[in-house]
Parts: sequence; structure tokens; C-alpha cells
Amino acid sequence: MKTNKNSKKLAVAMVALLALGVSCSDEFLEIAPTGSLADAQVSTSEGLDGLLIGAYSMINGKLNVPNERGGAPNHWLVGSILGGDANKGTDPGDGATLATFQRFQADPTFAEVNVLWQSRYEGVSRCNTVLSTVAKSSESLPAEKVTEVSAQARMLRGHFYFDLKKNFNNIVVFDETVLPTDIVLIANDGDAWALIEADFQYAYDNLPETTDAGRVNKWAAASYMAKAKLYQKKYAEAKTWFDDVIANGVACNGEKYALLDDYSKVFNAAFDNHAEAIMDVESSNETGSVNNSNWFDDLNYPYLTGNEGPGDCCGFFQPSFELANSFRTGADGLPLLDKSYNLPANEVKNDMDIASTEPFTPDAGPLDPRIDFSIGRRDIPYLGWKPHQVKLG
Repeated sequence: MKTNKNSKKLAVAMVALLALGVSCSDEFLEIAPTGSLADAQVSTSEGLDGLLIGAYSMINGKLNVPNERGGAPNHWLVGSILGGDANKGTDPGDGATLATFQRFQADPTFAEVNVLWQSRYEGVSRCNTVLSTVAKSSESLPAEKVTEVSAQARMLRGHFYFDLKKNFNNIVVFDETVLPTDIVLIANDGDAWALIEADFQYAYDNLPETTDAGRVNKWAAASYMAKAKLYQKKYAEAKTWFDDVIANGVACNGEKYALLDDYSKVFNAAFDNHAEAIMDVESSNETGSVNNSNWFDDLNYPYLTGNEGPGDCCGFFQPSFELANSFRTGADGLPLLDKSYNLPANEVKNDMDIASTEPFTPDAGPLDPRIDFSIGRRDIPYLGWKPHQVKLG
């Protein structure tokens, strides 16, 4: 077989060039991760604002992973259903794992548990990124900017850690000085309360009283500090903080904290950032994506026929008899704090097993009127909705 001499020379030359290229530089192997930002891009005031907004966005728990509603900020699963305020509704086989929470049989490997853990640590991570970026950029930024951003990030980090501590107790605790590669070496026995209190104290000392809507202020930090003290059974300290909030606290718009004169306004979007709002999850309508709204509640609308109601779905959240009974009051109009509302004589009348074609008269006993803004009862108007149509089949 004959060999082409020119081909041999070309092959040798290519090998030599490759060898030369590898020996001189391997920069062609270094590819920046898609969607990443260089330090110079986020070390400016505008860049830090973008990072901070990213930290705020994790308050809604959205991760785009399976069963992500377990990370809902309103804790309808691990709070209301696990706590007895609601039952896991819809069809028995639909979301069957959710019923195990109500029976105190939830498996820690369930996706709903995992996403709660993941979303809160994603929030912690984003706050730490803000704080570490501030530390690296402090000399080139106005001092007031450093304080403003740091205080908001620490307030949010305290919130995320509080949620983790409340739900899991034994958690991994780290701040912005810990390298990501070292986090896996940290045991889950950290003193979370110490960091939570330090973050809320810093936020209280450095946040302004009035802010843009949706951002935290110093009185949100004070309120959260009181709650953290309460969870630790530091009752005297908690009372001191609560007293300060009640006497001096204002909402982000400067309006003094107070109970609204109309209970129906509390959860009405038309009255956002009102005098009862201490810290909220901001949502938007008509943005083209459900992710910007209360996406975590989309399974909880009443189970209706056709297109009779919002979302045409799904009835996962069904108020319990326990919740209804808790609205029972004494003749003096005060709640029955001894839980005697669950006694047969005090149970709120319901239409369980009474067909819609049969007559039914609602409870005529003394009830806290807020019940009919919280629970839909038969033959009583509820939030302007038309009569409920039960979905069959």
C-alpha cells in the first residue's frame, strides 16, 4: 500500500499545532456557566438590587420542581392540614401522599418535604450571596447602600432560617462567610436561634420605618423577633418586643399598625399593604405567568363543575369541623379558649350527609361573624360567590 507523503506531513503538522495549543493555553476549556453573572456585574448598586430582588422572590417558595406546593409560603399543607384546620380534600387517590400529613404519617422522603427544605435553603443561599457581594464591594459603594441592602438581606435570611427551624428543628446553619464547598461538612446541630435573633436585631437596628411596598421594614423585624422569642419560650422578652410593636409599629407605608374596621378587607387585594400587613408575599395578576401570582393555592379552589369557579379545580383544602367549631362563642361573644367548642352541645351545625335536595337550616347559635369570611356554609353567601355546585363523577 502506498502512503501519500503530503498527507503524512499534514498530519504531523496538525499534531504539532495541537500540542503547541495545549502546551500554551487551555483557556478554550473554560466556559462560563450559562446565565451566570461576573462579580463586576453584581457589585454595583443596580447589581445588588437585582440580587436582593432574587432573594425576595424566594419568599413564595417557587422552585419549578415536582410537588413544589409543599413549599408554599402560607403552609397550607404543613400548617393548616397538619394542624387540623383543614382536611386533604378532592378525590381520595389524587395527591394521596398529602393525606399522610394529616395522619402524622408523612415520610421524610416525600417530595413535599424535600421542596420545603430546598426552597428555604435556596432563600438562605440567595441572601448569603447578597451579603458576600456587599462585603466584597463595600469600599466602592455608599455606606448607606451597604447598610440598606445588608439589613434587608439579613431580615430575609432570618425569615428563611426561622421557617427551617420551625419545620425541621435540626438544621444546617451557615452564614455568608462559609464557602459553598464547606457547607456539606457542617452538622445539622447549629444554633439557628442565635443567627436568627442576630439577623432580626441587625434588621431592626438598620432598616427604615417606611419602605417601598413589598419590602421589609424595621417593624417587620421587631415583630419577627418577638415571634422568635415566643417560639423559644422566652416569654418576658417576647412581651417586651410585642409591646413595642403594638405601641410604635407602622406598616411599610408609615400607617400605624391597627385592626381594620372591615374584616373582609384583610385578604382583599384591593387593600394591599394595609394597617394589618406586617410582612407579605407580593403577587401580580395578568403578567402572563401564574408563577407571579398565588400559584401555591391553585389546587385549593372549590371542587366545581365545568367552569363554575376560579381554576376549575381542585378542592384540596377543605375546612375542618374543628376550624368551624372554633368560631363558637359564649353568650358574651368571646371565644371558648378552653376548647369546649368541640363539645357536642357547642359544635357548629353542618349539612354533612344531608342531600342538597333536602331542607337545611344553618346554625342559629352565637358565632364569631368572621366564620363566614373564612368558611363557606350552606345557604349563607360567601365572598360574593354564587351557590356552590358540587362536582360529580
